Amino acid sequence: MFKYFEIYQIKISLFNRFKKKTEIFSNEIVLFYKKLNMQKQLRIQLILCVTLLLAASSIKSQSFKKGKFLISISEGSTRANFSTRTIGEDGKEKYYSENMDGVRDPLILEYGITDKIGLGVSCGNDIFKVDPSVFYGFSLPSKKKVEAYTSEFNFEFNYHILSNKRFDISSFATMGTFSVAIKGKENYQPSGELSNLNEFSYDYKAKGSILRTGVRAKYYFYKRLGVLAMLSAYSGSSSSKDIETNTVGVGYSTRITGYALEFGFCCHLGKR
Repeated sequence: MFKYFEIYQIKISLFNRFKKKTEIFSNEIVLFYKKLNMQKQLRIQLILCVTLLLAASSIKSQSFKKGKFLISISEGSTRANFSTRTIGEDGKEKYYSENMDGVRDPLILEYGITDKIGLGVSCGNDIFKVDPSVFYGFSLPSKKKVEAYTSEFNFEFNYHILSNKRFDISSFATMGTFSVAIKGKENYQPSGELSNLNEFSYDYKAKGSILRTGVRAKYYFYKRLGVLAMLSAYSGSSSSKDIETNTVGVGYSTRITGYALEFGFCCHLGKR
């Protein structure tokens, strides 16, 4: 009986020791998880602090914000559908169109009215080489193509999607006046005459309106100076009606629809 009692006492003692060690181990696990959670919390707090600091620094050093004045100059290429339309002597409409490439060089001025929105003006020219006998019903003595110059002056609305010290990405929409001009002269020698030279002069102009929309991306590599990339789509239409100075292309209207890719330089003025 005494032996059974001793065995029982030993079992109880071993159980108590095991229970104590288990409690110690569980307490250590709880402390470990608490420390782990504290580390996670500290990391999260640290990440939040760094994010807030970066956000604050980017706001203070925005390349675009309220009161900023931006200037951009660029050059590029355009791909467009060039078309003309007129009413023939028979009363039927004559229409011709062709896809062609051109060159472009605009100037853009913008002022920030909020930290996201800017208003401005832009002007520019496109140059296309066209066959006048196909598009405007006249031809040069040399049968060469002529250069059609477009001119536009727009009012701009700009929304700046992202802006910090180095980068500025914005979308824009413009509307303004649009014109197409073809002007020049060419000396030629009439057939059968060996000495005399005649002069053939031509003058065509049409006026209308244009719509343009697109995106701009700017990178400022040195203080206020940066580089610019711009992609836009546009549609301009013009009419030669009521223009009395035209010597060729009388009654012809011109429509140009396409897109342009441009690169250039930019700068921003105002408080940092």
